[in-house]
Amino acid sequence: MGQICSKCGALMPDDAVFCGNCGTVCQRDSFRGNVCRRCGKPLEGEVL
Repeated sequence: MGQICSKCGALMPDDAVFCGNCGTVCQRDSFRGNVCRRCGKPLEGEVL
């Protein structure tokens, strides 16, 4: 069904996670690991 953005309340895909460093919403990326595509920091959020 998706998850709700903690910042704006928008519906996001189930595999979307936040970067705690810059706030970017990223899709889960199993090839690069759970890091932000913008700044490279580990992502916050539940990644299944």
